[in-house]
Amino acid sequence: METASPSPRHFGCLHAILLLIALLLAAILGSLWWFQRTLHAKPFTPVTLTPPEQAALDHKLERMEKADPGKPHPADANPEPYREDPDRRRLVFSERELNALLNRDTNLAQHVAIDLADHLASLKILAPMDPDLPLVGGKTLRLTMGVTLAYSNEQPSVTLRGISLGGVPLPAAWWGDIKNKNLVSEFSGSNGFWSAFARGIDHLDVRDGALHVHLKE
Repeated sequence: METASPSPRHFGCLHAILLLIALLLAAILGSLWWFQRTLHAKPFTPVTLTPPEQAALDHKLERMEKADPGKPHPADANPEPYREDPDRRRLVFSERELNALLNRDTNLAQHVAIDLADHLASLKILAPMDPDLPLVGGKTLRLTMGVTLAYSNEQPSVTLRGISLGGVPLPAAWWGDIKNKNLVSEFSGSNGFWSAFARGIDHLDVRDGALHVHLKE
């Protein structure tokens, strides 16, 4: 004798109303979390180097300062033959060193954080808004930015991958339609910053969690 199979349960109005309420609550909570995280962002915690890391960074900065002809140094009083050390043109800064540099004599480390991946530098930026602006006045916006760094066609390549507000990608038209364009080739036509920057770089790359820069002679 066959037994009757149980009839399927119907998705009634009560279930639909409960689901709708749950979705609305999730949307409200998600929106509140997004606004709190995006418009009331807390300052970043600055990177603090260990004593060996700080000593290594100070040594690199000292090498750069000695290469600056505009700065006097005690050793300048001792006559010696002029020479150029090719190794001084090769600069390597780790992600921690770059973030520590932001906190050197400034408070930038509370508003900017750098993350390095292969060929990509990602920046987290906390941007305080003017109090007189509507809606966002007096708030601090959380922005993220991706920049591709490389060297190709015998010139450095600095390409803006995108900008996001609170994790939401902003349309390229809102920031000048320069997405995925090499800023060096776009703006190095005149004798401005990008032109001088390109002429002085022999190699530029981000790999192994570090920024590698080789300066030209």
